[in-house]
Amino acid sequence: MSLWPNLPVFVGVLLSAGIRPVQPLNAAETSAQDPDSGILALLKPWEGSYGGLPPFDSVRVESFEPAFLKAMDAYRGEIQSILQSTEPPSFQNTIDALEAAGRPYQRVRTLYGVWSSTLSTPTFQAVERKMEPQLAAFRDEILQNDALFHRVA
Repeated sequence: MSLWPNLPVFVGVLLSAGIRPVQPLNAAETSAQDPDSGILALLKPWEGSYGGLPPFDSVRVESFEPAFLKAMDAYRGEIQSILQSTEPPSFQNTIDALEAAGRPYQRVRTLYGVWSSTLSTPTFQAVERKMEPQLAAFRDEILQNDALFHRVA
């Protein structure tokens, strides 16, 4: 579930109003900055009203892959915590916990979707070609998790 299902439309409105995201940094600027800052910008909770605003000005295309990998590992850990619960399955310890799991992943996924649909560049397309098979396998890993399915059932 996307935190902002109409985010691409929102971005389109911003772009048509002349509000532009910061362009990806060039190699010289990137090497001078902390490489983890771009990853953290993708993972951290959004600030502001109504669930916060995406940090468009902090997104760096080269940060998508490492941010996804960290977010997927965290999501896997949250799923494992649900599965390892010794309590009998309940709505709260299974469905609510599952709904709350993967927030950083969803934030990265939402920003990735914006770049994919409205800000795609050759550099981003290279990231897409590498990440899409991994993202598809990850979705399958979550959706086809037999132990999770049985706990939900």
